[in-house]
Parts: sequence; C-alpha cells; structure tokens
Amino acid sequence: MLTEKLKEIDINFWDQTLSPGHLFIQMGPKLLSLLEAGQVIDKNYLNKYKNSKLFIESKIDSKKYEMFMELFDQLKNIKFEKPNRDHCKLIMSKIVEDWSSSDSHLLTFALACFNTFNSLPTSELSRIDNTDIRLFKKSLYSSCIAVVTAMSNDFYEFSILQDFYQITFVMDFGLCDASYSFHIANAVDAESTGAGNGLLYLEKAKASVNERNLFLGHPEKSYKLLESEHINLHYPELSSIVLYQHETTTGNGFPRGITKREVSSWDAICLYADSIVKMTAIEQLESNCMSYLISESNLKQDLLPVKRVFMKLKNMFHYFQENKKEERVAS
Repeated sequence: MLTEKLKEIDINFWDQTLSPGHLFIQMGPKLLSLLEAGQVIDKNYLNKYKNSKLFIESKIDSKKYEMFMELFDQLKNIKFEKPNRDHCKLIMSKIVEDWSSSDSHLLTFALACFNTFNSLPTSELSRIDNTDIRLFKKSLYSSCIAVVTAMSNDFYEFSILQDFYQITFVMDFGLCDASYSFHIANAVDAESTGAGNGLLYLEKAKASVNERNLFLGHPEKSYKLLESEHINLHYPELSSIVLYQHETTTGNGFPRGITKREVSSWDAICLYADSIVKMTAIEQLESNCMSYLISESNLKQDLLPVKRVFMKLKNMFHYFQENKKEERVAS
C-alpha cells in the first residue's frame, strides 16, 4: 500500500552505489521489498525491474546530505593546519546538530562519508553485502564513526580522515567466506564486549573448526584487502591497525597481543569505531546515534584501549550541544 513517505524513484537512483532508502516494487495492490536502506544497489539484479514501478522510502535528509558533501569537498582543498582545524570544527558542529535532531538518521552522514572517502569497487562491496547486510552496515557505520572520532581527537587533514575511514571500513571484510554463519555473526557482536569473547562464544556454541578458523583469521584477510590495488592509503604503514582490532589495553586478544603502550591513538580510534557498532543494535544506532555512542561507550570503555579517544568524542558532543543552547538563549 502506497503512503506519503514513498516516492517513485528518479533517474538519479541508478547512478548511486548504495540505496538512500528502502526500495519496493509494486505488484498489484501490494508492495514487495527489493532493497534495504544503505544496501549495495546491485544493478544486474535490479535491471529486470527497471521498467516496473519502483518506489523508495528515503531514510536520508537530502539537504543535510548535500551540506556534508560540500563540507567534505571544501576540506579536501584546504592545505594549512588552522583552516583545517576550523573547518573540521564546523563539520563537527553540524554533525552534533544533525544527531541531536529527533528525526535524524545516521545514514545521511554515513552516505556522505561513503561517497567522499570510499575507494572499493562495487564488486568488493557486494561481497560483504551478500554475506550479511548487517555486517555491511556495521562496516558502513563504523567507518563514518571513525571519521567523527578522528576529528574530535585532533586529526583534521582530509587524507588522514580518508585513511581512518578505509582502514575501519575493511575490518570485517575478511569474514566474507562460505563458512560465515549465524555463529560468526554472534561472535562478532560478542567480541565487541571484550577481546576474546567472540572465540569464547564460538567454543560454547560448539562452532565448527572452519567457523573458528574464519573468525580467528579474518584480520589477516582484511589486511590483504587493504594492501590490494583497490585501496591506496596516504599512510600505508597504518594498514597494520587491522591486525590489532581485537586487542585490549593489557594486550589480551588476538592475533598479535600488543601491550597498552603500543596502542597508538590511530589504533584506538579504529578499534573504538569497529567495536562500538553491534549488528544487533543497528536500528538503535541509526535513529539515535549520539545517545547510543555515549551509553555503549560508558559501559565498555574500561575494557578497551579507547577511553582517551572516547572522552574527547564525548567532550566534543557536549561542547557543541552547549554552544547550541547558548545560541538559542541569545536569540
């Protein structure tokens, strides 16, 4: 049944990589779902419906999306430290303003980040999307949170932010395998509560050897993708961060076992962004991102080498929220 939220798609839809909303096809009086918001637009699959009536329930705010795209485009051309810093503060103020809105949806900012920073071809994106749409959304949202966390931790250059984005985005691509399963998905979320909890879950669930090997080996597989021709990091030495995604402040975890002293701010930002997004809480994150980040981070910050980067992120939220209140009082 058609509603006022549904609109017939326009020609621009076919030029996009990710769907900005839920896509439906009208079959008589009924609407059948074809794609979720944020999912990879598989043009080969959708081509057979191209002459049918397709409708989209958009989940993004087009004006805010264009604003973020313009702000990122401007940042790309800024070459000096102070203008970089000032411009990133402007971006952060707009993020807080957006995420404080009751009708905000994280996909707006996530798509702006994706279309600005991503360099992976559709074939690679489709691999993880076809493996598990929730796993793909975890990558999509973790990477945009890495950008925000980086800016709040005094990283302002466009090239650095792009590296943070791409490193975090590929963290779980190593899980794209025939052995991926319900157990693996649960292990990914379990791991976000503390290093080693994913493997512990798999052992309790009596997962197969293939499932355990896939989970333990996926950082190395993700690292190989990061080293491939698809991604050109501005700082290639940072690619090893992917290998440390399950570390704790004490060095417990896998696959390398580094100590707290060896966990840099670079590592911590990517580790925080990757671990904070749970696949079972995607909808909560989408609709109330700022509250989700603060509540989840408060629960787990002592378990991860991320307390210092989270506190700066939290302080950034607070600073711009207070500024907004003062502006409203003054007006």
